[in-house]
Amino acid sequence: MVSVKIIKFMTMALFPAISFITLANVFADFKYMSLMTEENGGNNAVPCLKKYEGETFESKIILTGLMRDASKVSYDALTFLVQMNCVQYAPAYILVEENEELLFMMYGRVKTMLFGPKLCSTLKVTTQPEYVSKITSRVERIASAREFLRSQVATFFPNGASLHAWKIVSVDFDLLELPLPSKVVTTSLRMDGGSIGDVDVTCANGVVKTFEDELEPEMYYDTFATILLPDTFLFSMRNRVMNKTRPEEDQSFLPHVAKRDTIIKWLNKEGRGNRTDDDGKMDPVPVRSCFGGLAIYRASKFLDTRCSYESNDPKNMKYASKFENRPCEHVVFHNCLKEFDSETVIAIQPDLRTRWRKPTGPKHRSIDGSFAINKFPRLKVTTQSADKKKIAWLLSFPNSGTSHTMEFVTDITKNHVATNYGQETKHNKVQVYKDQPEGPFWLDQVKKYPLMFPLTYVMTKSHCGARCVSCPLSAYIESVDEFDARCALDGRKGKPYNTDRVAKVVHLLRNPFDNVVSRLRFDQGIKSLSTKFDESTYANDASSDEERIEKFRNACMDLESYFYINGQKILEHFLPDSLLQDVKDIPCFVEFFKFVKWHNLTFEITKKMKLDSMVLHYDSFEDTKSTSTALSTFLELEDMGEAPIFEINRHYDGYFTQDEVNTIHNAVEQLSSTETWNEVKRYFSLSEPLETKPNTVEPIAVVPGAYKLVNNLKDNDETKFDLVWPIIKNTICPKMKPKTNLWPVIYSMIRKEIENEGHVFLKDEISKRYFFPNTANFEVYEGKNKNSEMSFLYLKMFKCANNNIRSWIDDLANFIDGKVYEKLMTSKDKAVVDNLKKPCAVTAIRDPISHFLSGYNEFEFRMENTLSTLNYVTMKEGSEERFKTFVMEYFYQTDTFLSKNITIDNGFTRKYNKTINAPVTPHLFPMSRFLPILDQLGIKLNYLPSLSKLNTTFPKFVSNSCDAKELMKVPMANMDTHESSLDPKGSYRAAKKVWAEGGLTSRILCQYRVFDYACFDDLPDGVPDFCQQVFSSNSFLDEVLTKRTKTKVDVSLS
Repeated sequence: MVSVKIIKFMTMALFPAISFITLANVFADFKYMSLMTEENGGNNAVPCLKKYEGETFESKIILTGLMRDASKVSYDALTFLVQMNCVQYAPAYILVEENEELLFMMYGRVKTMLFGPKLCSTLKVTTQPEYVSKITSRVERIASAREFLRSQVATFFPNGASLHAWKIVSVDFDLLELPLPSKVVTTSLRMDGGSIGDVDVTCANGVVKTFEDELEPEMYYDTFATILLPDTFLFSMRNRVMNKTRPEEDQSFLPHVAKRDTIIKWLNKEGRGNRTDDDGKMDPVPVRSCFGGLAIYRASKFLDTRCSYESNDPKNMKYASKFENRPCEHVVFHNCLKEFDSETVIAIQPDLRTRWRKPTGPKHRSIDGSFAINKFPRLKVTTQSADKKKIAWLLSFPNSGTSHTMEFVTDITKNHVATNYGQETKHNKVQVYKDQPEGPFWLDQVKKYPLMFPLTYVMTKSHCGARCVSCPLSAYIESVDEFDARCALDGRKGKPYNTDRVAKVVHLLRNPFDNVVSRLRFDQGIKSLSTKFDESTYANDASSDEERIEKFRNACMDLESYFYINGQKILEHFLPDSLLQDVKDIPCFVEFFKFVKWHNLTFEITKKMKLDSMVLHYDSFEDTKSTSTALSTFLELEDMGEAPIFEINRHYDGYFTQDEVNTIHNAVEQLSSTETWNEVKRYFSLSEPLETKPNTVEPIAVVPGAYKLVNNLKDNDETKFDLVWPIIKNTICPKMKPKTNLWPVIYSMIRKEIENEGHVFLKDEISKRYFFPNTANFEVYEGKNKNSEMSFLYLKMFKCANNNIRSWIDDLANFIDGKVYEKLMTSKDKAVVDNLKKPCAVTAIRDPISHFLSGYNEFEFRMENTLSTLNYVTMKEGSEERFKTFVMEYFYQTDTFLSKNITIDNGFTRKYNKTINAPVTPHLFPMSRFLPILDQLGIKLNYLPSLSKLNTTFPKFVSNSCDAKELMKVPMANMDTHESSLDPKGSYRAAKKVWAEGGLTSRILCQYRVFDYACFDDLPDGVPDFCQQVFSSNSFLDEVLTKRTKTKVDVSLS
C-alpha cells in the first residue's frame, strides 16, 4: 500500500495547542491536507521572477527526490528542501522509504524557524511502494523508485502541455551537503542558450572526503554513473563485470591509473575553459552520462516515455558492476536519451557541488552529527513510523515486580505499554497491530495526563506461559521452542502471535527468596496449597511475622496437598538422587526449581532469537534516576516525567533457616545456566555453599527429562528422542564447547559397528588429535565501520561455500577500505586476536550428513584412484558398494588418509594445474572440530546454519553479527558452479542413496557427526530421523550418558 500526503505549508504556529507528536497523528489520519490562499489560487506551482547575480529570470522548476530514512536526512538537505519549496515555490515530489511522518514534522519546524507564516508550494510525500521495497537488487530497487517518481511528476502536466521550458531537479536527499537553491535555479536557467548551447541534463559535481581534513584532496565520487566522452567509464576496473580496458577508453582517467583528485582537477580546468576573467563562473562539461547526487533535467527529456531507468539493453552491460550484474540506472537512462536523440546534451557543472557521506576519523566530528533530527530532540521519539514499531518483551517470572515496571515505564515516558493477556484489559481487547488479532494488546491505564502511543518499542508483558503453583509434571516437560511460543501466547492456550516484530527483551529478575515467598502469598495465599488451610488464620492475616512464617512452612510441607504431591513428582523427574536427597526437606523447593528453569529458558530464547537484551533487577528501582535513564534509552523513548516512588515493602527474611539457605545456594548454582547464575549469585553472597560435589546436573533450561527415564523407554518410543536429545547435547557439547574426552567413546562405538577385529585402529589420543586439531585457519578482514575500526575472522570451512565467501571478502577489501590476509592460529595466538579491533568470528555451515556426502564427492573428484592401497579404489566408480567400503576404510585405514609429503599426480591435478601433497581428507572432517581451539583463543563463533540463498543471506548475517551495516553494500557475486558439484562420477548420487537406505553405513555417519548436531543446534532441518533413532537407542545412551557420566565424563557447566 502506498501512502501519499500532500501539504501546502503555512506555519506550524497556526496550531499552537497541538503537540508535534499529536500533529504526526493528524498527518497519519488525513491522506491529503492542503492550505490554499488567493495568492496562488490553489495551483500547483506559479513560475516566479527572481533576480540572481544581476540578471532576472523566470524559473519553472519541479523538485523530485529519493530519501531512504527521514530520521537520517542531514540538516543541510532538509533546509534545501524547505528553501526550494518555499523560496523558489517549486512543487516537491519526495519518495521516502522510512519515517515519512517525521519528514513532515521536521519540515514544519525548519519552515517555521526560517520563514514563519509564509506560504509554500505543494509538498507531496509518498511512502515507497511495497513492490519497490521487495526488490533485492539495490540498483534495480532505486531504478524502480525513480520510475515511480517519474510517473508522479507526469501527473503535474496536463495533456499537451509544453515541457521544454520546465526543469526537473532530481535529488538524492541522503547526501550530506547539497548546493544552495539559488545556485540550482541559476544553473537550470543557464541550460537554455548557454556557452555550449542548450543543455538537456546538468549534473552536479559530487565529491567526497574520507576524512574532514582541509589538507586532504577531494575525490570525484559518483563514478558508477559517469561516462566521459567519447566512452570512458570511470568505474573501478576490478569492480566491473567486463574488467578489461576498452580501446575507446582514456586510461589516464581510470581509478587504477588516475590520482585521487584527477577528475576534480580536470572538470575544473574544462569548466574554466579559455576564460580570462576572474568571475569564478564555470561552463558545463559535456559527458555521456553522470548524476552526482543532483541532476537538472529538461522536463521533455525527464518525461520521455521511450526511455526508462529500468531498461535492460544488453549494449549497456559493458558498464555493469559485478556486485549488481547490471549498469547504473542513470547510465541506462542517459544512453537511451542519446539513442533516440543524438543531439541530447548531458553535462557536469563543475561548480554545482554536492557532497556524499563518508565515515570520519576519530579526531573529526561524526557524520551523525549532521542529522536534522539532532536539531529537534523532542522529535526523536518518532524515528520509526507508527506501523514499524517493534515489541520489547518484558519477560518476568510471576511476582518479580512486573506491575511496578510497567507503571514505571508509563510514568517516565508518558507512553502506553502492552500485555500478552487480553483479560488484563479492562474494556475491549485492542490489539497493538491491526493485522495481529492474537495480540499483544494495549493495557488500559488511567493517568492524570494524556498518554502517547510509542513509535519505537512497545514494552509488552509476558510470563511465557506463566507457572501455576500446583501444575502437574506435564506442564514442565518443556523445550526452548515450546517456551518461546508461550512467550507470544495470550495465556497458556491459543495461537501465538508472530514474533517477527519482537526485537528486544527486558529480562526482569528478583531476589529468588523474595520471589518465591511473594509468589505463594499472592496465589490467594497458601489456601490453594494446603489441605489444612484455616481461612480464619490465613497467613496474611497473622498477627506476627513468626506466625506468617510458621503457616507458610506448614503449607509448603503439607504432604496431602496437590502442591506438595505435584512438586515432588517434578523434582523426582528432573533431579538426580544425590541432589533430590539434599532438597527434599526444603520448604517449597520446587518453586526455586521453577524459578531457575524459567530464567534459564529466558536466557536461551533471548540468545536463540538474537534479541537485544537488558537484564533489570527489581531492586534497581531504588536508584530511580539511573533506572529511568537506562529503560528509556533501551526503549528509545524520551524520558519525560517523574518516576513513581519505589519502596521494597519487605524482604522475606526468616522464612528459611541458614542451613536451608546454604542448601538452596548449592542446588540453585548447580541447576543454573552460566547466565542465570551470574545474575542470581548476588543474592547468595551471605550464604555458605555446601562442600562442592561433582556436578552431574544438566542445566534445566535445556533438559526436558531426567536420567532415570532413559532406560525405561523403548527404542521405538516416539517421544524418547525429544526427551533425551537435550541431555545428549549438553553432555557432548555444552555451549558450543565439545567435550573432546568423549571422542574416544564415539570412536569406540564406531569400531564396534564395523565389527572387524582384524583391522588396526588409531589409538584414542591419536584419533582425538585427528578429529580435533590444535589449529584453525582464518581469513581475516580488517576494515572500518561507520563509527570505528572493526574486523572479522572468517573460519574456513571446506564444502560450505568456502570459495564464494572468500571471494566476497576479497571484494570487501576492494570496495570498502580494508585489507584481507590468511592466518593459521593455535592457542598461542590469543594475543593476535586480542589486538584486533572489535574482532568478530563468522562462518557458514550446513547439515552435517550432507556435508560428509559432499566431502566424499569432492574426495573422489580430486583423488580419483590415487590411494591404491585401499580396497575401495578397486570398485566401480559411482557405485554404492564403493561408498560403503570407503566409509569403513575411512576409520580403520586412517593412517593412509592422513598420509603427508606425498605427491599426487592424476587427471585432476594435471587438468587444473594443482599441487596436492596429501589426501584431501579435511573435506570429510566434522565442522565442529575447530570449536575447542576457538574456545582457547577466546573467540565466540557466529555461524550461518544454512547455505540456502547464500549470496544474500551471508552478507546480511555478517553485517548483523559484527554490527557493520556497511558490509551489506557489497553483495556476494555468483560464482561458476564447481565442476565436482555436477557429480561427474556419480559419487554423490551413490552416497545419497546409501544414506537414504539407512543401515550400518548410515549409523556410523550419525555417530561420527553427533558432535556437529550437538554443537550447532539451530540447523534448519534439525537432526535427521534416522540419526534420531541412533541417538535415542539404549546402546548409544548407555555409552554416552548412563555409564560415562558417572565415571569418566565431566558434564559440569564450568
